[in-house]
Amino acid sequence: MSRVLVNRRTVLGAVAGVVATPAYANLPQRAVDVAIIGGGSAGISAARSLVRAGLSTMVVEATSRVGGRCFSDRVTFDVPVDVGAHWIHGAEQNPLAKLGRDLGFDVYEEDEEDVLFIGNRRADDEEWSAYDRAVDEAEQALVRFGWRPEDGSSLAGLPRDLGDWRSSVLFRLGVYEFGKSLADISSWDFARAQHSGDMLCRQGFGSLLRATARGLPIAFNAPVDSVTVSNDEVRLATSQGTLRARAAIVTVPIGVLASGRIRFSPVLPDVYTSAVEALAMGSNLRVLLEIRGELPEIGTDNAIFAKSDNDRSFGAIARVSGTNVWFLDTGGAYARELEAAGDQAAVEAAVDWLAACFGNDVRRIVARTLVSRWGRSEFCRGGFSVAAPGRSSQRAAFRLPHAERVFFAGEHRHDTAWGTVGGAWETGELAAQQAIDLLRR
Repeated sequence: MSRVLVNRRTVLGAVAGVVATPAYANLPQRAVDVAIIGGGSAGISAARSLVRAGLSTMVVEATSRVGGRCFSDRVTFDVPVDVGAHWIHGAEQNPLAKLGRDLGFDVYEEDEEDVLFIGNRRADDEEWSAYDRAVDEAEQALVRFGWRPEDGSSLAGLPRDLGDWRSSVLFRLGVYEFGKSLADISSWDFARAQHSGDMLCRQGFGSLLRATARGLPIAFNAPVDSVTVSNDEVRLATSQGTLRARAAIVTVPIGVLASGRIRFSPVLPDVYTSAVEALAMGSNLRVLLEIRGELPEIGTDNAIFAKSDNDRSFGAIARVSGTNVWFLDTGGAYARELEAAGDQAAVEAAVDWLAACFGNDVRRIVARTLVSRWGRSEFCRGGFSVAAPGRSSQRAAFRLPHAERVFFAGEHRHDTAWGTVGGAWETGELAAQQAIDLLRR
């Protein structure tokens, strides 16, 4: 075991040198061609595209780091672990999978083996097959339902013959996956979401994304208060002063737009404010637990679920990327409840769930812990966008420029890769091209 850890640390030490080094410590006094609000996936990809095109740019980031909701904590457990986005969805089409390998990261295929518990015992083969069949048939039915001409509630497409697996399926395909119940998810959104082809990054997806920002011009700790368009200029009022640009790209999450934290002048038309409401973010909570001990027949990256009769449950990823860290994820109203109750309550709930599966002895081998707080973060305010029933088409609003010089990017703009880091990356490139086209007219 120690030999593996030494090898991992050697790899991690090499990657640690590839960091997002800002080209400016402060905002430049001169105007830039394009200002970018937000240093997450969309902001990074937009900046890279603009730099390649020979345009001057500045990324204005509200926090002290890049990555947004894709963040690898390197301190708590002495190894990097993803507090936010973890799966490289749709890896065959996802540009970050190839880019990560090119940068020297270990991008590998996801272990598709799932484990099911019924009470405090592992499900037998017959029970496992019944559960797996129920989830698979339900997912296929929801996808078929979502390709109908009318956009409605995903719950309406759920098969009625799921028996006593119904609650477990509702949890797995609703709040666990998307942070909302199926009743609150657009059937079009569900059908168009990327459901397979995932890969993982051994050094952390957040570490990979952070490395792609190397050398970009970034001003940290500079939250934007207002965006003003006048004549041929955009002015960003930030905590570090005013940044002037010929165009701007806004990449902040839907939750931040909904909060009104950034004021726009002229104000955003109804087409945007309606889309912000339609694409309200789901609630996703992750409790990370260090398990100092072996649990029987549980392998690296195994997904663990438990038969349940409500949404107050968790799904676990065991021994993430070969470490001693486990993810316990939940979503929806239960995630909001635990976030409001505080970290200790969230950890206790997660450990209780784990003990219900593996027995109370597991409590003795839980060591260090960490809790995500995306819903409580001023600069995130949730997990990711999920369209309300009948409103998936409103994602198209963010493809429109505001006042001719302000463009939008982020996972909420993407029709099929919404809710993913790769989707956000693609929209950053698209918004950058819109800005390039404007400035080269």
